[in-house]
Amino acid sequence: MTTPILILSFFTVLSLIPHHIIKEFPNDINLPAIRNREVLSWEVKCLPDKLLKTMVFNNLKSYDIKTIETLIQDGAPAAKATSLPPELTEKISGVSYDPRCIFREDLALLTIIHWGFDNAYHYGHMIVHKKLANELIEIFTELLQAHYPIEKIKLIDEYDANDEKSMEDNNSSALCYRVVTGDEHKKNPRWSKHSFGTAIDINPLQNPYIKPAKNLLLPKNSYAYINRTINKKGMIIKNDACYKAFVSRGWIWGGDWDTKDALGRVDYQHFEKDLNNL
Repeated sequence: MTTPILILSFFTVLSLIPHHIIKEFPNDINLPAIRNREVLSWEVKCLPDKLLKTMVFNNLKSYDIKTIETLIQDGAPAAKATSLPPELTEKISGVSYDPRCIFREDLALLTIIHWGFDNAYHYGHMIVHKKLANELIEIFTELLQAHYPIEKIKLIDEYDANDEKSMEDNNSSALCYRVVTGDEHKKNPRWSKHSFGTAIDINPLQNPYIKPAKNLLLPKNSYAYINRTINKKGMIIKNDACYKAFVSRGWIWGGDWDTKDALGRVDYQHFEKDLNNL
């Protein structure tokens, strides 16, 4: 009579895993492999104890990717939100984060499972305003269910909070303490919505920022994606899965700015939301 209990327990554990960690392998996913990867102290603290104990101590061998697919299609959340651990706050302070813009307590760390350009599961981290966290969990779950490709999701601090370096590496990110693009030399520059964790850039290489009046293209290596009539992997196209996931929840897409912005700028990678619309 113990066997059914063990089976139920095993699948209960599996239902937890897609929320937090999936590593990519050709044919299956090897749980013990996580022990061979460097895991930062703050990252460990963002995982539930039960999951860590299962991976490290219970010696589960592997499980089939089809099981993950079933769980995802059944609606298992693709992301988890936690408060910022002190170690992480220290790491990002003065880099991507400035308390003059937003208090640490108003931010949330998302650990996100996403479908990569290599047709495999990956996970990454993103810091956002905590009032948007639950909505973003829904959004990234929809994108994962649709196998919408996102090449990488890293904290922009991995690029020393240099937005151009992050974009050139096709990194999707949110929080970044900086002024609005183009305001760098103005006497009274405006804070970017990224400074408050209320804006997200997705696949910036395939979805550039373009300002024809200033002959500006960012990232500079995105020339092949200026033509929006083509549809290449990672490009955000109006009414596609990424567009609908954000816009249906009241987010503004920078790809629509070309018809509204007096300067003719357009930002295909960019989604933002006004907290007053929550």
